[in-house]
Amino acid sequence: MSINKNIIALGVGSLFLIASIAYSVAMKKSYEENLKETKTQISAIKSVAALQKLWSAKGEIRKLNSILKVIPNSKKVGINIKRSKATLNFVNLTDRELNKILTKLAMQPLRFKKLKISRNGEKYSMECLCVW
Repeated sequence: MSINKNIIALGVGSLFLIASIAYSVAMKKSYEENLKETKTQISAIKSVAALQKLWSAKGEIRKLNSILKVIPNSKKVGINIKRSKATLNFVNLTDRELNKILTKLAMQPLRFKKLKISRNGEKYSMECLCVW
């Protein structure tokens, strides 16, 4: 009878050994998959951070001020430039002045939240809200 108990104990021990090996293999596979996914996510985050650094608007306030020098002060109604947004209002612009300022603004890395141009005879007025 002691032989039967030893065989049963050996069989149960073998089952535990096989189950633990299968569990270990499954956990290693799961760990490797999570590691690959994490590395992929880290590389994506690093590339986004690099692109943000590359495309960030550096010195935008200085560039806007140099653009505004093209227009005479008498035609500037409300110019408000803050940290990351600018409100620009102009009146009595000629078509050349309007085209010049719009072209220069379009060459900057700005997003136009509001752009309203109205015409009075030969003169134009412009309201613009831009962010960067």
